[in-house]
Amino acid sequence: MVVDLGVFQLLLYVMGFGAARALAIWVAMTWNFALNRRFTFAAARDGAIAWQYLLFCLSCGLGALVNWSVSTYVWNVWGEVVRYELLAAIPGILAGVALNYLLSSRIVFRPAAKP
Repeated sequence: MVVDLGVFQLLLYVMGFGAARALAIWVAMTWNFALNRRFTFAAARDGAIAWQYLLFCLSCGLGALVNWSVSTYVWNVWGEVVRYELLAAIPGILAGVALNYLLSSRIVFRPAAKP
């Protein structure tokens, strides 16, 4: 979340809300892949990193879409109440977390079958 919001804040200086959210989500997704591969799902590190990254991006694409959609909705509909882009991004981040973890644990980093 820190990576996502930090990148998002920086990108807001050079692009609009929607594009900044999309790029920040991708950067955070890549960061999370590295952390998940190293720590959360360390037992699955024997898998090919390029294949796992591709599966991670594909499986988390749904979570990214949910993240972007919720954040953009909150900003477009509730922006006058929320008043800060970063606060509008937080519900989107939270909406995608559980889905991303579920897909990562079941698809991307599932333990190898034991013989």
